[in-house]
Amino acid sequence: MTRRTPAIVLLAALVVAGAAYAASYASIVELWNTNASFSHGFLIVPICLWLAWRKRAELSCVPWQASWAGVVVVAGLVALWVVARGAGVRGVEDFAVVALVPGLVLAFMGPAATRVLAFPLAFLLLAIPVGHVLVPTLMQFTADIATAALRLTGVPVHRTNMFISIPAGDFEVARACSGLNYFLTGLALGLLYAYLTYAGWRKRLACVAAFIVVPVLANGLRV
Repeated sequence: MTRRTPAIVLLAALVVAGAAYAASYASIVELWNTNASFSHGFLIVPICLWLAWRKRAELSCVPWQASWAGVVVVAGLVALWVVARGAGVRGVEDFAVVALVPGLVLAFMGPAATRVLAFPLAFLLLAIPVGHVLVPTLMQFTADIATAALRLTGVPVHRTNMFISIPAGDFEVARACSGLNYFLTGLALGLLYAYLTYAGWRKRLACVAAFIVVPVLANGLRV
């Protein structure tokens, strides 16, 4: 069996999955379009395709073969989608349909090829519009940074939870000020830059941490 056969079968499976779960994929794209915190999602898919294309030489050196482990993963994700869809758990539903892509790659190309494509496939998960659970924590960080910055400048400040009072008036750190978009974009850029630039895991982790911390601090100063 040539490499063309599993590639064609995989492409056909992705098309079928796209048609079968079109509503879920459409809802993800809608969130990218309507929520600025997730607008980076439009770039994730083309970046993943580019990263996969860069691995074409390595892919030509490993065997491509169907994997029962991949079939089990795909079946599990389909079951997870059914449960999440019925229960109305949007985040889990979105995870299931996006993770279905790496699952299908594993099923039709096998473990060796999947390992070569590990980062591009994992990076695809950043397309999932999740992160609202981080908003309260990010709001807290934003309020802490804004309060500390005001005190450093000598401005009298009184803070009660998310409300900050200064002589010029009273202000609230609202959900829109959480900086979730800065955090998610910084995470995506940090992972991509670290992967392309560094080889050691310590340097990569330090790079990702910097890409996350700096935008969060900048958002606090902006507020």
